[in-house]
Amino acid sequence: MKEYLFSEKELKLIEFLKSNSPKRIWLEPIFYIFEYDNFYIELGIECAEKIQLGYLPEKKFTTQPITDFHQYVMVAKLKKVNHKFKSQEGSELLIENEKITDVNIVRTLLFYCQHVQSKEHSHIFNTESSQINPNLEINKELKIERTCLADVGLW
Repeated sequence: MKEYLFSEKELKLIEFLKSNSPKRIWLEPIFYIFEYDNFYIELGIECAEKIQLGYLPEKKFTTQPITDFHQYVMVAKLKKVNHKFKSQEGSELLIENEKITDVNIVRTLLFYCQHVQSKEHSHIFNTESSQINPNLEINKELKIERTCLADVGLW
């Protein structure tokens, strides 16, 4: 199992958020912004890995040249930006001058299975790939090619 967990540097930023409430929390189109006087902490989602999966064709269909299927591991990333935050037209103010009492890491277990060609339509493929709570067990009947444990946000 591959792990994509917050780095030590990111964990320190989370601890900072717990003990130093920001002036404002913003939702940008692709980020959350924790605004302080002369800097801000940015929480965004990034692609950590592109996973190339195969497919299982049904025997009743002629095998067509189909490129491999791809799925992605998306993870949360935190970084400190040493500039004053400037909101944009699309920025939405979520919270202002409220104390943060707790911060929790949102973690998920991602699992990836091959795509299977539909029995009815040769151009349709399905997959059992999904994500679950890391404390739960994955269905043992699934043919899993890859699993990843990932930090995907803050709560």
